[in-house]
Amino acid sequence: LMSHTPGPWIPQNVGGKGWFIVTDDDLILALTLKGDETDEADARLVAAAPELLAALVGLLVTEDSSSGWCPWCARELDGLCDLDDCPGVIASRAIFRARHG
Repeated sequence: LMSHTPGPWIPQNVGGKGWFIVTDDDLILALTLKGDETDEADARLVAAAPELLAALVGLLVTEDSSSGWCPWCARELDGLCDLDDCPGVIASRAIFRARHG
């Protein structure tokens, strides 16, 4: 299990040349330097990663699929949902990639 630097992560403008993603104690985790209008949006998305990961984990842990229906895609289940377009499956895969690479 891989561990990440704890949040919060903060997007910080670098004088109009790009964006840093930093921690509370100013550790630079990443930067965007494409020089276009997506830099800020990319930095904000990356900075939100620790909170997004925690939210996904919390949502998946609290949902109950014992009813025989997937709580995410409302399809009838025979075990665990494994359909590629199910939001729960997509979230589970994202969590796995975040934790294990």
